[in-house]
Amino acid sequence: MIKFARLASNLICDMLVAGLPVARKPWAHAARAEVDSIPCDGAALLFAAGAARGITLLVLADWLCALIDIVGNARFPSGAGAKGLDVDASRRSAIMVVGFSCAIGAVLLGCAYLHAVDAPTYMIASNAGALVCGLAGALVIASRPAFSRRVSDIAVLLMSLALVATALTGTSVAGASRWASFGALVLQPSFIFLPAIMIIHARQSSHASMLGVMLTVIAIAFQPDKAMSGILVLGLASIAYGQLRRSSLIALAGSVAAFTYVATVPVEIPTSPYADDVFAIAFDLHSGTAMAASIGVLLLLAPAIYGCMSRTIDRAQCVTFAAVWGGLILAAVFGHSPTPVIGYGGSAILGYLISLGILISPNSRAQQLPSSAKLLPPLKLIDVSRFVRCLVA
Repeated sequence: MIKFARLASNLICDMLVAGLPVARKPWAHAARAEVDSIPCDGAALLFAAGAARGITLLVLADWLCALIDIVGNARFPSGAGAKGLDVDASRRSAIMVVGFSCAIGAVLLGCAYLHAVDAPTYMIASNAGALVCGLAGALVIASRPAFSRRVSDIAVLLMSLALVATALTGTSVAGASRWASFGALVLQPSFIFLPAIMIIHARQSSHASMLGVMLTVIAIAFQPDKAMSGILVLGLASIAYGQLRRSSLIALAGSVAAFTYVATVPVEIPTSPYADDVFAIAFDLHSGTAMAASIGVLLLLAPAIYGCMSRTIDRAQCVTFAAVWGGLILAAVFGHSPTPVIGYGGSAILGYLISLGILISPNSRAQQLPSSAKLLPPLKLIDVSRFVRCLVA
């Protein structure tokens, strides 16, 4: 046992010396010298393990600070506001990197959870395929110039009509018509379209978009879907809070009435394996699966928080995005709704990435900034570096 402890401590030091970046190699050599000076093999092993933990955290902090320096320290060029730009290209690239990284991380953590609970391989492959398709769509949306109001209105109306068609002719299970079948492919259109409708309506409210929202409220009520109806209430409440208009209050009142109706409709949907009750299973199974599920859903809200704090995205849109996806997370935790992105289901992944692409795309409503506008830089490398190093010290 004593020989093993000494061999293990030497192996840890050798790995540190061989694997650390050049800037941190003196730390590894110092740890090796200290281990060699400790006569007790057990104490040497404990010191080597502690040194490896501390140095590894410092290296991770270096990488994190370098990433923040790349994506977070974008500056407006002089006179950018006077030229009528909404957000500098580097700022937009930064929020794209943050948003897509969070989406990819959440889906990968979800795939790890599915693998841990022995989900069929096709489910993991389905989520991965939805990630690829969603990223492609989100990149197209986010990289385009600002959409005109007419295009946005048409998109809202088409998506709302798709939800109405689902309620009328969709695949029905236990009296609920929420799914659209295309051969072996089954999608839940409300997961795909409802978040996008909310973000577009928060961005630029118009009579056409209001009509689309009311059609969405009616469609969700006739599906019926209690969770999605509650999400409509949360999303429209956040919009009404930021835009106190008669039309916003009317839409909110309509969604509350629809939710009240849906709550009285007795619908018992059979539990879907690997999609429902994800948190209960994850916390019962292992601390690792619980951590994967928790971090995964928190990553879903990170782009809205970053965009709001960095002032890269309009605050009203960020609040609406967080209200919609935060509501879906709460519905999964406290109810029997599918867990978005983490559980099995490509519809939520597609819907999240499409709404994310809309969120970080150029905003035609806020396209003109006054020359006196002063946007603060999102983060400073030196501040974040001090904070991270204080945490890992």
